[in-house]
Order: sequence, then structure tokens, then C-alpha cells
Amino acid sequence: MMMNTKKLPCVVPWLFASALAAGCDSTVDITVNVNGLAGGCGDGILGPGEQCDDGEANGPDAACRSNCAVNTCGDGDHGPDEECDDGPDNAAGAACKVDCTLQVCGDGDLGADEECDEGDDNGEAAACTPECTLQVCGDGFVGAMEGCDDGDDDDLDECSNECVPASCGDGVVQVGEACDDGNASDTDACTSSCTVAACGDGFVQAGEACDDGPANSDHGDCTLTCMVATCGDGLVHDEGESGWETCDDGPLNGDDQACLGHCMLNVCGDGYQAYFEECDDYDTMGGDGCSATCTAEWCGNEVVDVGEECDDGLTEGADDGCNQVCMFPTCGDGFVQPSLGEECDQGSWANDNSGYCTLACKEFFCGDGFVRPGFEECDLGPDNGPGQPCDVDCTGAVCGDGVVAPGEDCDDGDTEQNGLCNADCTWPHRVFVTSTTYNGNLGGLAGAQAKCQARADAADLGGTWDAWIGTASSTPLDRFPLVSERYVRLDGVEVATSTADLFTGTLTAAIRVNEFGQSVASGYAWTGVKADGTAQSSTCQNWTSNSVYGFAGRLDYTNGGWTNQTSTDCSFGLRLYCFEQ
Repeated sequence: MMMNTKKLPCVVPWLFASALAAGCDSTVDITVNVNGLAGGCGDGILGPGEQCDDGEANGPDAACRSNCAVNTCGDGDHGPDEECDDGPDNAAGAACKVDCTLQVCGDGDLGADEECDEGDDNGEAAACTPECTLQVCGDGFVGAMEGCDDGDDDDLDECSNECVPASCGDGVVQVGEACDDGNASDTDACTSSCTVAACGDGFVQAGEACDDGPANSDHGDCTLTCMVATCGDGLVHDEGESGWETCDDGPLNGDDQACLGHCMLNVCGDGYQAYFEECDDYDTMGGDGCSATCTAEWCGNEVVDVGEECDDGLTEGADDGCNQVCMFPTCGDGFVQPSLGEECDQGSWANDNSGYCTLACKEFFCGDGFVRPGFEECDLGPDNGPGQPCDVDCTGAVCGDGVVAPGEDCDDGDTEQNGLCNADCTWPHRVFVTSTTYNGNLGGLAGAQAKCQARADAADLGGTWDAWIGTASSTPLDRFPLVSERYVRLDGVEVATSTADLFTGTLTAAIRVNEFGQSVASGYAWTGVKADGTAQSSTCQNWTSNSVYGFAGRLDYTNGGWTNQTSTDCSFGLRLYCFEQ
């Protein structure tokens, strides 16, 4: 076998793969089996041991290499379907990747010049940007952990340098914010809405007593200066839950001012006299010295106030049609009105027909018909005269002169204790026996008393009369007043000197004269009374029956029999003893 060694230029390294592997400067020594060239690699015919043979097309960057081996990724030869082939240097992260594709951003393989590469997941909002740089604040891309990214370093615009959207409370004063202290407190100098704390923001700040926000009002519970409304602050608090003021003049409030100390309007009738009122007595009724409009009521103000009949503005002179107390002149007002015919007037409280000035406002005089004690003994007016009860000089009759004068019950012309007139010209107690008779059914005690009174009235005797009748519950001893005065028949004859004599059982004269002063025949009178004035047991059933028995007294007796003589049938008609009380 013939071997031939020959220098070949480096420009034909395709002849053998070893040449490519050895590399060269300008030439390479290649030992060729000359005998094997005939029908070998490069003849375009795929021979034994060949992977391919494209003939003259074999070579670098071809599909079939010069050694008739298929160009494959990683062989270091840039094949036609390869973007690159760095042979054993192909690798993830290298310029030429293991699949002989060029390293590019977005292929998912982290290249040497790339900070990141997440392939299809690269994006403006992803952790890896479309330029295969890591997402960072300020790169203009809004990353997953960023709220914004405007790509600048202006911390005062809508996106902060920390890529957080500008907001109240981030501690940075942005456009539209007056302040930002980075907290959510509403009680410091900057509110949670990044406005400077101020009265009216609805938050109670230092120096404020209250803050109702838009509800603040100088009429409400919280004022426009954020102070609690109080009486005396000069603001009328008439709204809100506690609004009740009708006025508030601040330091000018006072009991004598237009606005009272408790912030109510000073009005007539409230009891506080304002500087514009003449008076104020807690009411709006006139006639008590203060009128309904709180002007002083006084006679002489030329206003007819309540209680006045007139007011001519004059308080002097009572004879001008309106007296000094603003009443129309009248007798008894205490003012003398000669034009009305008055001679005097001591007032209704002093005028008296027995005094200096009569009820007709005339001065007293003897003959006016009115007795003035101390000056006159009597006064019968035109009837005064000799032989009359009152003489022309108003000296009066005396007891015993036969003239019944005022103050006398009677006057029989003497001062003897006899007849129907006592020595002091007073009546004695009169006694009579009835002119009529009655059975025992008198109608009880009351009926008997009524019968005595009726007989006295029939005789025009006057006075109050009682029957000498006893019952189980009442006797003359119980009813008759015990007096030391005479009891006399109507003919003037004395029967007893006192009430006590009636209960001794003895009379000075029998009671036999009726209500007309006439003597009656002997007979009986119903009594039911013992001699000592106590009740008998037999009383016609307390004078309500005419079918049983009752005790009677005998009219012509002066001993105990005059009242306690006999028991008789109640059907009989007997008289009654009647005594003036």
C-alpha cells in the first residue's frame, strides 16, 4: 500500500475530520491513503461507514460534513438548521445553548447578559421584564409586588419612590393633601384624611371642647369655634338636643337686662324688672300695682288702670269728677264732694249713722233721726218733742216714765217689780194655759211645743215658747234655762220668782189665765212631770197615744198638784201649760 504525505492548505479542512479537529495555521500535514480515494467520502455516493455524502456539498456548515458525517448539534460545526454550535461549549446560560439555538431573552434560559428569563412568563407586570431584567421599583414596569411604577424618582407624584400608590397616611405630602403624618389619628395636627386639623372637621382636637363637623352651629350644641354651647357665650343656643335659650347677650346678660342671666328673654310677667320695664310682679294681670304691660299702675298717671274708674292725672281736689284714688266720687269714698251735697265723708269704714258723719255723708245733728252715743240719748227725728220718748234736745225717756224707749222692752210708769214689766223695764217670763184642749196624742214633745208656739203666735205674743211636758227622755228640768227672773201670767200676776221655784212644788199663783189674758175655769193640763220637774211614768206613751193614760196637773192648784195631780185617760181633752223661754 502506497502512503503519500502531502501539505494541504488549511482552507480545505473538509477533507478529513481530523484536520478540523487538529486545526492549523495555513497548512496541515495530512497522511492520505491514496488508494482509498477512489469511490470514497466526497464522491457523492453514500459508502460504507459514511453517514452522508453530498459530494462537493460536503463541508463546514453543510448538512453533511467533509468526513461524511451528519452535521449534528454539539459537533462544533454550524449546521444549516443551527443558529450556532460551539461544540462542547454549548450549554444552558452559554451564548449557544445545548439545542444549538442562540441565547435570546424570552427563551426561558438565563443567558450571560440576562438578569432573568422566565420565557413566556416574562412581562411588564412579571418578576422578569420583557428585556430579561429583574423587576425593580423605578423601572417603569408595575411588578407583582408593586402598586405602581412610573419609572421616575419623583416621590411627590401619584407613585412613590417605593412603587406604592400615593395615599393619605403614607407620610408623604402628595398633591391634594394638606399634610401627611403617616398615621391614622384624627386627634393630632393632621387628620386621617390628610387635612390640617381644624374646627369643623368632626374630630375633637386639642383646644376643642367638641366638634360635630358640618353640624357645628352657633345655635347648636357645638359652636362654630368648637366650644360647647353655654349660657353667657353670646350665642343663642336654640337648636340641638339641649337647645333652650331664647337669647344670649354674653356679659350683658342680667336680671335687669333684655336677656336674663339664664339666657331667657326678659319679658313682662317673668318677675325680673328689666331696664325698660317700670315693674314686673310675676304676672300679666293688672290691678295689683303693675299692669299687664309692666307699667306701674298709680292713680294720677292719666291711664285708667285695672281697678280704677277714672284717672284725670290729678291727685289734688276731690270734687272734680274723679277723686284722689281714681274712683268716681261717691259718699263713703273718704273725700268730701260738696257738688254732690256732701257735708262730710270719713269713708265707708268710718261713716256711721251713730257717728259724726252719717252714711249719707251728712254731719250729725239732733233731729236727724240717728242717735249719736255720748252726745244724744235718743233721736226720733221729726217725732222728737215733749211727751215723746225723745225730747227736742234728744234727751230720752227713762225706765219708769211710762214711755217705752229704745233699749226697753216695756215701761209701765213705775220701777216696781210687778205686773208684766220688770223694774228695769224688761219683760218677765210669761206663762199661760192654752185656751184649747187636746187629747193625749200631742204628736210627741215636738208636737206639744209646736202647739204652745202656735197659741202664742195666735195671740201675737211674740217670743219663743215651750210646753210644760215631760217624756222618758226630756223634762222641763232638762230644757228650761235656770234664770233668776220672774214668771208672770198674762194678767200681770207673778207665778214664780225664778226657774228654780217651778221645781219646788209651790207656785205663788195658779196658772189659770190663757194666751189672751183671760181667766179660765178650773180644769186640768197634760204634764207628765212630777213636782220636782222630773218625768212621770204615765205620759200617754210619750204623748203619742190617746188610748192609754197620762199624768195631768190641776189648773187651780199652787202646790205640787198644779203639775202632778192625777193620771187620766189619754182620750180626754186637756189644756197645756206654756212658758216663755
